[in-house]
Amino acid sequence: MKPAQYLTIVLIVLLCVVMADAKPKQPWRALHLLNYDTDADLDALAKNLEPLAKQGINVIILEVDYNFAFKSHPELRRGTDPITRALSSN
Repeated sequence: MKPAQYLTIVLIVLLCVVMADAKPKQPWRALHLLNYDTDADLDALAKNLEPLAKQGINVIILEVDYNFAFKSHPELRRGTDPITRALSSN
């Protein structure tokens, strides 16, 4: 192995070690939400984002399960009014 290749590998390993040890600038304050099944539910959540942020919530994990209007496999949809792609991308 050439010295330049060896040095490159060592630098990459050191960089990985430094990055793995780095702390996030702000810790997660997350909220895991279930049972948001329709576009109306997402609208209600959108109206509450600012108050949640003021309380320190900086991550929302929104679990929609099969309550989404799947285009490629509509048979997977649950319910009569699933979440649409248009609203979910906002």
